[in-house]
Amino acid sequence: MEDKKLTPVKAIRLKCLDCCAGQVNEVKMCEVTNCSLHRFRLGKNPNINKVMSDEEREACRERLLRARVNREQNPMERLGYGFKPQTPKEQVPKPEGMKPLAQFTK
Repeated sequence: MEDKKLTPVKAIRLKCLDCCAGQVNEVKMCEVTNCSLHRFRLGKNPNINKVMSDEEREACRERLLRARVNREQNPMERLGYGFKPQTPKEQVPKPEGMKPLAQFTK
């Protein structure tokens, strides 16, 4: 038997089936519209079939290109750490009026 990857949408579908006692028709007729999984209950991502205009497609293409360039420039971000090295300009300055710790110990 081949291993099939469980995608997030398929996992949501299984959760909905579990919630509806395994009844496929109950999942289709689900009336809990305030559930955050309701839109995904049929095992399809409703956001994928969105028809994009040429302007939207170009904006997405530019965002993806910028993200790829940023990821190449920062390899730690590619690993999922969200780490951005701080340059001296980005370092947080110490607030004015901070007293050294030695003054508080006595």
